[in-house]
Amino acid sequence: MAAKPIISVIIVTYNRLGALKRCLDALKDQTLAQTKYEVVIVDDGSSDGTIEYLKKLKWHGKPGVKCFFNEHKGYVDARNFGVTKASGKYVSFTDDDCVPEGQWLEKVIETFDTNEEIGVVGSVTKVAFHNKLFAPLNQALRKKQPEQETMDINIIEGETGFVGLKPFSGCNIHIKKEIFDELGGFDLSIGPAEDLDFLYRYLKAGGKAAHRKDLFVDHFERDDLKSMFKRWFTFGKCDSEMVSRHLRSKFSLEINLLHGIVNYRFIKFPFPIGVYFQFNLFKLVLGLVILSLFVPKLGLAFLLLLITGLFIKQGDPKVTASFLLYSLYLEASYTIGAFWGSIRRGVICL
Repeated sequence: MAAKPIISVIIVTYNRLGALKRCLDALKDQTLAQTKYEVVIVDDGSSDGTIEYLKKLKWHGKPGVKCFFNEHKGYVDARNFGVTKASGKYVSFTDDDCVPEGQWLEKVIETFDTNEEIGVVGSVTKVAFHNKLFAPLNQALRKKQPEQETMDINIIEGETGFVGLKPFSGCNIHIKKEIFDELGGFDLSIGPAEDLDFLYRYLKAGGKAAHRKDLFVDHFERDDLKSMFKRWFTFGKCDSEMVSRHLRSKFSLEINLLHGIVNYRFIKFPFPIGVYFQFNLFKLVLGLVILSLFVPKLGLAFLLLLITGLFIKQGDPKVTASFLLYSLYLEASYTIGAFWGSIRRGVICL
């Protein structure tokens, strides 16, 4: 009789066969013993050949793989369904456009083993692009997100116990299956922030989570501006929902300059309504432009100082320009979405 896997990787896919193949290639060759993990793939109604590919998928001598084919009901619903088919003690979530590092699952198990009280483990992702036109941007993002070889685990307790609004990425979060079931899984009404909502609910219930900095996943961004805008607009809108649900009656300030080059700082204190303000590069540049209208020399001087500092950090004009434009575009998209969500939710999220 085959040994029961310790951890189940849940992947939802929808019309991204090429990306899915890259993800599965990375999961086939994890350093964790093959008998200790399985991969659960849920197709959410693809029409690009993904279903035909998965029906023929066989991993000879590799970890177990389970494939399920659902009608198109949405990403969050498919994730919850995948968990019901998982056999592992832990469930790991990543996306079909992600490429986990080779030690990914081994590090997850190691982190859970460091503290039996930990119910959730996670980290952020390393953004990357396939399109060669974005090569300078890849270089900039890699410089911002250096490899970290040593284990660095921060224990998170209570809703104010972490830095920033989003301590984990939804494609790099790992949960004890027992806890996932106890809390009713992901909320179908809040995708794509279902992972963050789950974390807030878990911490409010007295749980402990662990953020591990060297738990790496490459997440390949969409290569067109329309998709980027839609994605980050949605992130902003969902963050306003997070403020409405979990940070109401609190004032929260997050500083995230140069798209993460300046470390996050997070401040919370009681307030009559929910307020979340992220001071990022877009808002800084916008403020300097407005300042330039009233005090031209001072505003332009600060703007020049900002660009010079970024150039020194990146060391390459092409990298500096691409990184600056990329950051401004995404943060502007996020701010518009957050503003729109704020109007609907009766909070202030910018």
